[in-house]
Amino acid sequence: TIRYFKIKAYYLDDYGNVLDTDIDNDLEDLLPGMSKEFEIMHKNNPDYDRVRVEVDEVRIK
Repeated sequence: TIRYFKIKAYYLDDYGNVLDTDIDNDLEDLLPGMSKEFEIMHKNNPDYDRVRVEVDEVRIK
């Protein structure tokens, strides 16, 4: 059972430079076979070319 997770988003420019970051996390238990939607709200910036998202931290129960 996953008891905590943190997702990190990296906002990149045309050259792959990180312009900003943001996170989302959740403390709700996630049982085997379950999935969980998440949402990262961030201001729009025309300098952002793409976003890279990764699982930053997971805690197992």
